[in-house]
Amino acid sequence: ILQIFGLAYFIFALWNLRLAVLILPLFFATYLLKFDVNGVPFPLVEVIIYVTFFAFFLRTAREFFMRKLNWKYFIAPFKSPLWLGVLGIVVAGVISVFITPQSVVMADGNTIFYGRKIALGILKSWIIAPTLMLILFACVMRTSKDMALALSSYVVVSVFLASWGVYQALTGQYITPDARASGPFNSANYLALFITPALFYALVRFRDFYLMRHESWMAKIFHFLKRDSADRQRGRFFLAIAWALGCLLLFFGLLFTKSYAAFLAFFIGGLIWVALQRKIW
Repeated sequence: ILQIFGLAYFIFALWNLRLAVLILPLFFATYLLKFDVNGVPFPLVEVIIYVTFFAFFLRTAREFFMRKLNWKYFIAPFKSPLWLGVLGIVVAGVISVFITPQSVVMADGNTIFYGRKIALGILKSWIIAPTLMLILFACVMRTSKDMALALSSYVVVSVFLASWGVYQALTGQYITPDARASGPFNSANYLALFITPALFYALVRFRDFYLMRHESWMAKIFHFLKRDSADRQRGRFFLAIAWALGCLLLFFGLLFTKSYAAFLAFFIGGLIWVALQRKIW
C-alpha cells in the first residue's frame, strides 16, 4: 500500500508540482510508516520526498531542453551563503560513512555492531532526504503565500498529533511508562519537538488574522453578524476561529507532554520574536 501511495504522489507531483511540494509537511509524521527494500527501511515521508524531487527533476529538465528555462533559474535559489553550510553537512555525512568501520564487536564479545550500515541509514534519512526537501522548497516557494501554505500544512498535522496527545491525557491511555502525552511516538519529547514550532507559528497567524485589526471583540462579532457583511469579513472570522482552536489544541498538547525543555525553547523563541518585532536590536 505504501509503495502504491508513493507512486500516486509521484503522478500528483508531475501534475501539480507546486502543490505537491507545499503540502509535503502534511506527511512529516509518516516516518513511522515504512517498508523494506532488500533489508533497507524506507519511511513513507522519505519516499514522498524522493518521488517529488524526481518529478521536479523531470519537469525542470523538460522545460530546460524546451528552452522555457535558462541557467539563471537554477542559480537563483542558491545565492545565499547558508547553502555552503548545507553543502558542508552533506560532505561531512558522506565522509563519515567511509571512515566508519564496516562492523565492530561490542564489549560483550558477542554482539556485532554494523557501523557502516547505521551510518548509511543516517546519511539517507537525516541528511540526504532533508537536503532534497530543502532544495524543493527553495526552488518552488517563491512567494510569502507559498511559505504560508507550507507552514500551515505543518500546523495541520501538528494539531492532529496534539489532539492525539490531549486524548491520551484525558483518557489516561498513555503509551509511555512516565505517563506523558506522546501521540504515536515512543517518547513525549518527540511530540513536544514536533508541535512546539507549530504552536509558535499558529499564535503568530492568529494574531495576524484577528488581533491586528483595530476593533474591539464586540465590533468584530457585530460586523460578522451583519447581513450585508462581506464574504471576506466572514472568511477572516472563520479563519481566526480555526487558528484559535488550533492554538488551544497545540498548547494543551504541549502542556501534557510535560517537556520542560520544549517549554523553555518556546519561551525563549517568543522573547526573540518580540525583540525582533520591536527592533530592540
